[in-house]
Amino acid sequence: MNNLHTSNPELGHNQTWQNRKLTFNYCTEKGLLDKKVDELRDMELPFRIELLPIQFPNPNELILNIEEKRNGNLTIE
Repeated sequence: MNNLHTSNPELGHNQTWQNRKLTFNYCTEKGLLDKKVDELRDMELPFRIELLPIQFPNPNELILNIEEKRNGNLTIE
């Protein structure tokens, strides 16, 4: 796995989501999901642990955005 930067404004939404998915799969395979972020900081990982989000909005604050593109396809963000 390449060095994944999980939060990069130059990446599109889909690329960022794919990177987070790869990071999640890596952590699952290596048994890292139950570890605290502070425990992972000193480990050699293929991504920068400090870039992973650790605080999330409440579900009632989330908004689903659906946009129609010029080609008629819908995108959901």
